[in-house]
Parts: sequence; structure tokens; C-alpha cells
Amino acid sequence: MARSMSTAAAALLYASLAALGGCTCGFDCSSDDEESGSRAVLDLRLSDASPEDLKEVVIDIESITLQRGGGDDVEIERFSVPRLGISNEDNVPVDLLQFRGENSVLLVDDLEIDADDYNDIVIAIRVDDPNNSYVLEDDDTLRELTVSGGRLVLPGVRLTEGDENLTIEFDLALSLRYEAASERYRLTSDGVRVVDNTRGATLAGSIDTELFDRGVCDDKIDPEQGNRVYLYEGHGLDAGGLADVHRSDSARNIPADAVAPIAVASVFSGNSDTWRYEFGALAPGNYTVAFSCDTEDDDARDYDGITVPLPAEQLYEVRLDSNSAVFCDIEDDSNCG
Repeated sequence: MARSMSTAAAALLYASLAALGGCTCGFDCSSDDEESGSRAVLDLRLSDASPEDLKEVVIDIESITLQRGGGDDVEIERFSVPRLGISNEDNVPVDLLQFRGENSVLLVDDLEIDADDYNDIVIAIRVDDPNNSYVLEDDDTLRELTVSGGRLVLPGVRLTEGDENLTIEFDLALSLRYEAASERYRLTSDGVRVVDNTRGATLAGSIDTELFDRGVCDDKIDPEQGNRVYLYEGHGLDAGGLADVHRSDSARNIPADAVAPIAVASVFSGNSDTWRYEFGALAPGNYTVAFSCDTEDDDARDYDGITVPLPAEQLYEVRLDSNSAVFCDIEDDSNCG
């Protein structure tokens, strides 16, 4: 089974997260119903699980709207985010690759609004100019980033009285795809999750680099490329049905037993020799973790028939409890399996 962090390690992790994402920020909020009923105090963060071979993925946010059917919408139109050098601006550009895994950036701090059901969270993104929202590739090629209608519509939330702390988690391996015909990237709401931080869990671990080019992966030009960790919901899954990233409108036929991952993490080394992966803002529950060393052709929309797991034994079951931090090391003699 996966092992939980020691008390000291967990405290250190959460302290580091607070330092990265816990800055104060201001905002302007418009709502005509500010004095009715019980009140919730909302903190809203952004985070990401990033793909490889990209240097920057910048979205220029011009507003965040909490929509509801039984009352006025709440729209955040101005931002002050000291962490990003933003002070009372009508937009906030965020490079999602700076806030991967357990890291996050606080965009909304102590916003007092009605405790209520909000049907959707709508993020308006400036896509009229490639200098606003864009993708910078590994070779420094700048690509336009587009969003359908300039808006991402995310699932709604129920805010109860008192403090509410949410993270919008962008899993770019699922939500970002390159369109060769237009030579631009498209960002969708696929794989974007809204997680309650009071219940959210984190999953992380190291990866044995000998797995990068073992077996059929031995002929890779660069062993450090094409390595990903896939996360699936549930235990007892048939390994033969674990699939790569795909959508229901895939241009290629999807096997009837194919199970799509709910999140994907690329491996990274940072400034150390240890390669690792991270998942942040996960709902409590049972999960299956699988590593694959041959994922460079994994398209964000189409089923590609990529072998997961690869090597075949790199498959683990983990249990994440509320507000927990779990380590799952991917290696031949792992404590995670």
C-alpha cells in the first residue's frame, strides 16, 4: 500500500505550499445581493499538472464569474496578486506551468459572498492577441492559445457558511491540445477540476530512471522524454483496459473496455538528480497509478493505443483520505504496490 507522509514531512510540505500559494490578493466583486442570507468567505486558487516540452502556458484572465440560477451572479473583475506583481488590474496573466502539482497561486482571497449553490464557474480569458494568452514551446516557438468563445465553463460549487477554500486544477495533458492545421493550441475545460482544499489530497513520488528506457523504450532517442504517470479512479481495474488520454469524440475508434485517466503528470527533476511526479487537489477516494515510458504520441483528444502501464509491473493502487499527502514511489521494489 501507499505510505502516508510522516507528521514532520507533511507539516513541511504544507508549509511550503502556503509559502508558494498563500499570498494575499484583492479584487472587486459585483453582486446586487450582498446582504441577504448566510455568508461564505471564499479563497480561490489555480494550479496545474503540466505536460512536457513546453516552457510557458499563459492564460490572461479578465474575469471569474460564479453563476447561479436563484440569485445574482458574482463577478470578479479586478485583481491584486502580489505573488504575480499584479495590483488592482482588470486582468491577471498566469503561467500555469509555474504552479504545478501541489503548488498553487491565490487569485481570490477572503471574498465574502452568499452561501448558496453556484451552477457554473466561468473564467473569461483574453484570446484576441497572442501576446495575451499563448504557449511557449521548448524551442522558444510562440504559439497562439485559443479558448472557445473566450470562456472556460467549469462545474459549479455549493458554498456553505464560513470559510471556503477551492482550487481550480488545470490538467493540461487533458485540456490542452495542439491543432496542426492552425498551428495553435486550444484550451478546453476537459480535465479541469474544482476541488475543496479542506478535503483535497496530494499524491507524489519519485521515479526510478531505469524505467525510462527499459524494454521497448530502449530505442527512444532521449530517455528523459515521453515519461508520464497516469491516474485512474478506483481499485481492481483491468490493466488491459487502462488507456491513454482521449475524449469521447476521438477520431480513432475507442475500445469498449478503454478507461481514460482522470489526471496525468509528467515527470520532472527540477534542480536535483531525483525524478518525481506530483498530483495536487485530488478528491478523497481510491485510485490506480500507472507509469508509461512511451507517451510522446499521446494526443489530448484522440485514443492512441499507448501501452499503460509500461513496464507492465508499474501499476499501483492507492487510497487518498481527506486533506492527506501520500507518497507512491515508482520503482521495482516500491513500497507503493
